[in-house]
Amino acid sequence: MAQSYRYIVKDRQGKSYKGIINAESKGAAASVLTEQGYYITELEQVKSLTDYIEISAGKAGNADLSIYCRNLSAMLAAGLSITQTLRILAKQAPNRILRNTTQKMIADLEGGLPLSSSMRKYKNVFPDIAVTMVEAGELAGVLEQTFDNLSIYFKKENELREKVISAIIYPSIVTGFALIVLGVLLNFVLPNFANMFKSAGVQLPALTRFFLDLSAFVKTNILTILVVILALFVILRIAFRTGPGKKVRDWFLIKLPVIGKFNSKVAISRFCRTLSLLIQTGVPILQALGIVNRVSGNVIISENIIRAGQAMEKGESMSTPLAESSIFTPMVTQMISIGEETGTLDVMLGKISDIYDEEIERTVKRLTSILEPVIIILLSVIVGIILLSVVIPMFDIITKVPG
Repeated sequence: MAQSYRYIVKDRQGKSYKGIINAESKGAAASVLTEQGYYITELEQVKSLTDYIEISAGKAGNADLSIYCRNLSAMLAAGLSITQTLRILAKQAPNRILRNTTQKMIADLEGGLPLSSSMRKYKNVFPDIAVTMVEAGELAGVLEQTFDNLSIYFKKENELREKVISAIIYPSIVTGFALIVLGVLLNFVLPNFANMFKSAGVQLPALTRFFLDLSAFVKTNILTILVVILALFVILRIAFRTGPGKKVRDWFLIKLPVIGKFNSKVAISRFCRTLSLLIQTGVPILQALGIVNRVSGNVIISENIIRAGQAMEKGESMSTPLAESSIFTPMVTQMISIGEETGTLDVMLGKISDIYDEEIERTVKRLTSILEPVIIILLSVIVGIILLSVVIPMFDIITKVPG
């Protein structure tokens, strides 16, 4: 499993650079840096929470990368050199991370380093697909078109991410509000009524006693409950970083009712879009599959990609092992098969991605329309039961009042 390593290196001119590199081992990380012509002064595995926060803070979002690549493409089309373009972007890039990185890239280019090699040094900013496509674009002399394609790719990736967020944000807000309402009812409203009932000499029914006992248990053990929840969260986070843990998590996410199909569509859309773009740029198919495998974000999808690559190494069709998977639908594998036979694989993959993007948008709307009444009904039932535990004793009080 790849690990993150923090490095500080020097180039042949003695300039220092620092960053984060992902590799299978410390030795593998050192080999990559050495092959790029750097002298390593410090290389250590990232372990602390602070380090992970720093890594996350050092990433550029898809929306910013889309704007960055679009500006690069436009200025190269206008006849500016890559160095002139980067000098402008070092002042006008969408965010501080990209501006600082661009400034370092200018120094790299002036030192004789190709643009793709410079980008490879900043993997926390530029993903593998960007580095590989730029490298292919440099060899073919089509950097302008490459950055235009990357701009479209990052834009669609950002749109896909926003669709996923919109699918979960509404139920998350409503669920959070429901928990607050339940907390107020159990800890403040119900105990006050219970004291009133006791003073009136009313025998509390079983339902009321259950909620009162639940409220008392939560109040007494609130710290223990929070510690247990935090411990479970940490344990799951650690478990999901392991190979078996990731596989279990991703299998569960794909097999969930309704949500599982949505996750599968997202994974297939990303797979097809990324592979289509890499093939269009001229990246060899096996190398492209390796990159798609690294950016797939799903172990189950990754295993299918590996099998597809192994089949192609033997001279077989990529669609055959994908057809044996329960994730890739017959429509997807048939279109891929047609693309392989007609030499239009990149076109077919692009069409599949567009189809699934439309399906994802419809699914988001459908999920929202379904979840909204379900959550409201569920919340209403729970609140109604709690209120019923208050109303029943009130009837006893009313019946005891002399007519």
